[in-house]
Amino acid sequence: MTSPSNKLEVARGKGVTRRKRALRRSALHQYTLNSGVCKELHRQPLSRRTSNTLWDLVQRGGGPFAGILSAYACRVEPGIEAGGRAFWILRNEDPVLLCVACWEVAYAGEVFGIAERAYYDLLLQDCLRASTPRPRPLFADHAPGIPDRLPWLARVQFPGLNQLGPRESIVLDELERCLAWTLLTRLPLLR
Repeated sequence: MTSPSNKLEVARGKGVTRRKRALRRSALHQYTLNSGVCKELHRQPLSRRTSNTLWDLVQRGGGPFAGILSAYACRVEPGIEAGGRAFWILRNEDPVLLCVACWEVAYAGEVFGIAERAYYDLLLQDCLRASTPRPRPLFADHAPGIPDRLPWLARVQFPGLNQLGPRESIVLDELERCLAWTLLTRLPLLR
């Protein structure tokens, strides 16, 4: 016969398993603060080698990329408890993209605040620039708000993103998606 405390542990184990399965099946809601566009990124299987390489990158706090993205690096910020994580894509040490992933509703405000501060800082920098011809970053017509569905990935695009070629852009988008799914599928289960 199972004791009450063992029943609770068994029930908790089942909840974690259900949550783990649901997280792996669900879509990631990607929200770009600059444009206000939200789209679903469905999870696609990664090879074990790719998954392990990305996980190693997360555990090291980031690092440089190779091949077509050799001018780029990633910096993974320390975790916000177990509810979210931010990572930067850098080109020659300049930020190109900030991505903030959240999978716990309790941390949504704190996690989204990271992206929101970067967005408003970028908006302020744009307002303070001299009026010289330059590519203008996109800004939404309204203030960004916290996405309403979990898990989500809020992203802020920096002006350096405009310098990407089409092939670099596709590879960087794929890398962003894979890195976000690596965070979402491995980090929440470490508690």
